[in-house]
Amino acid sequence: MIELLIVTFVLAGGGALSLSIARGFGPKARQIVIASYGAHALSAFVQVWIYRYLYGYGDMLVYHRNGMILSDLMRYDFTRFFPDVVSLVFHGDPILPVWIFGAGSSTGTMSGLAGILCYVCADSLYAVTLVVAIVSFVGKVWLYRALAAQLPRELEYRALIAGLFVPSVVFWSSGLLKESFAIIGMGLMMLGIWTQRSWASRIALVGMGTTVVMLVKAYVCFAMVPSIAVWFYWKRAMEKSGGKAVAVRPVYLVAAASAALLLIVALGRMFPEYALENLAEHAARQQTTGSQYAGASNYQLVEVDPNERRSFLGQLQFAPLALLTALFRPFLFESRNIQMAINALETTALMLLFLHSVFTRSWVTLWARLRRSPTLMFCLTFTLTMGVSVGLASTNLGTLSRYRMPMIPFFAALVLVWTYSPRVRENAEPDAPRARERASTLRGG
Repeated sequence: MIELLIVTFVLAGGGALSLSIARGFGPKARQIVIASYGAHALSAFVQVWIYRYLYGYGDMLVYHRNGMILSDLMRYDFTRFFPDVVSLVFHGDPILPVWIFGAGSSTGTMSGLAGILCYVCADSLYAVTLVVAIVSFVGKVWLYRALAAQLPRELEYRALIAGLFVPSVVFWSSGLLKESFAIIGMGLMMLGIWTQRSWASRIALVGMGTTVVMLVKAYVCFAMVPSIAVWFYWKRAMEKSGGKAVAVRPVYLVAAASAALLLIVALGRMFPEYALENLAEHAARQQTTGSQYAGASNYQLVEVDPNERRSFLGQLQFAPLALLTALFRPFLFESRNIQMAINALETTALMLLFLHSVFTRSWVTLWARLRRSPTLMFCLTFTLTMGVSVGLASTNLGTLSRYRMPMIPFFAALVLVWTYSPRVRENAEPDAPRARERASTLRGG
């Protein structure tokens, strides 16, 4: 009975929040926002059911079990154990009377977050998952606002769909999983980078978002850095060129490249597993592990030899195949269950939209849209870097849909903008500057 009351309270609170957010949108867009919240709530319940009753095991259940242990400790002596739980969240390894698997890593972070949520939600997995889904929904609203701030008004609905309504993104970010918190952090990051705010606010947003992503999915930051560098260079170069074309601007090019390299090196020191010099070894280790387990959803891009480790360049020769795998698999004929079939429908839809863009427009036209838009160049760079990395390191089509989730909103935005056919403003700039912030309005639908 207590769990039912808590779940009802959380569900109602999330509904009230979604209605409050939706008031800033026009009638048609308001329906999409409210439907997105409903999809998040439904996905949260489905996630619990799948992990608890269908699989019987999984990351979510491990985090929840550890969370209940930590919440019991905090109820016993909050002053003594709450700082230790916070330490776990920030990759600490505190001295506790119980062993927490993964302490000092992102797994420990998830256990710490689960502990705090369990303490608030009376250990109810349904309530905890709903809270995560609600916060993730808000994170996608931030991501939409960031995207919409960089696109002309006629493309805002497409940004809304890309940010709030891609099925796999909604589903995999509505559970007690690392991906849920990663999308929250990414929403904060992009809100700080792409919207017009004071420098103090932007730095705070980017700092908070980066911290969240680094705590749960550090490899996303490695793909973010070159993407942001490309965006920065493209934007500055266009400003100096009067917004008509991108000319080579050595100062901005050197600044962007140097900053990206320094940040990647710094990230590599903090997370050696994803450092450039260890990237090939990490991918080979994942490929070797995956090859040792047979399964209907397993795939193998690289022929694995346990006695040989491919170099970085050796891994890169499979980059095109890895990218295609990350973007468009599973195919419909590869579906082995309902979940894979749903994933396959989404990847097929994205593939058809992509092919439609390619075959109905020339490459020159597509490139023209890209080169006029720093935002689309960011989306392209992030999709390429993240897609290749995830495609090479994954060996299972089921987990692939989870691991690639952070890049899907940007790939969807890229494809949806590519397929857009202007009816009035044929020469509209995809990244035309705005006189004021209007990313959250869509007035009049």
